[in-house]
Amino acid sequence: MSITVSENRAKHEMKLHISDKITVTATGTVMMNIPLIVKNIDFFPSSFKVNIGDFVICIDPVCVENPIKADLILVTHHHQDHFLIDDIKKLMKEDTLIMGPKKVYKKLKRKLQPHHILLVKPHEKNQLENVEIETLPSYNIKKGMITPHPSKHENVGYLIRSKEFSLYHTGDTDVLEEMKAIKDLSVLIAPIDGDNLTMATLDVVDLANLIKPVYVIPAHYELKTDALITLKHQLDSKLIILDGNHE
Repeated sequence: MSITVSENRAKHEMKLHISDKITVTATGTVMMNIPLIVKNIDFFPSSFKVNIGDFVICIDPVCVENPIKADLILVTHHHQDHFLIDDIKKLMKEDTLIMGPKKVYKKLKRKLQPHHILLVKPHEKNQLENVEIETLPSYNIKKGMITPHPSKHENVGYLIRSKEFSLYHTGDTDVLEEMKAIKDLSVLIAPIDGDNLTMATLDVVDLANLIKPVYVIPAHYELKTDALITLKHQLDSKLIILDGNHE
């Protein structure tokens, strides 16, 4: 697999302003090539930066431009469209902490000092300053020839909570029972148009209309998808598209 910055990446940062002190910013569109599967597609990845006051969280950073040093880096799983060590290094400072499941952890510990890395599993909570990070399971339940995100890998989504804000980044997953119990959510970031890889678009609609986040940010899709039209017509929450190519 190769991933580079797309020519169709937005020319300026695309972000959601929650308040004067809280923003969610997309890293931006990438060009992805997977031999024998996809060739040079424009793809909007699950890569975001969350600013909560002065605390900076980066989630699944890939093809980062103009990097701002992060206090916390969260990696959902080891696939290359979510996890590039060179991009993680761009974001690191002396006290940056990186959280990731076991396949991410194994790769990181060969490249970085151990005090920077925390192995996480589903159903854990960690407190950093005034921010709580809860890990939720992230895996496929659809059956196919292969299971790209099996439960045995113990991949995770991240539920981030502060006093006045909450964000749930699902990672690559189908809809799971644990998700349906989430309450009082500000932002849901979820993959769409997933076929057998992740949630289908209507799965995201059903989940969002059940747990009722204030905002839904779709991710992990080809720019040419029609799935955004479905979201516009069927979501109860406010749809926020941050790819810079759709309104």
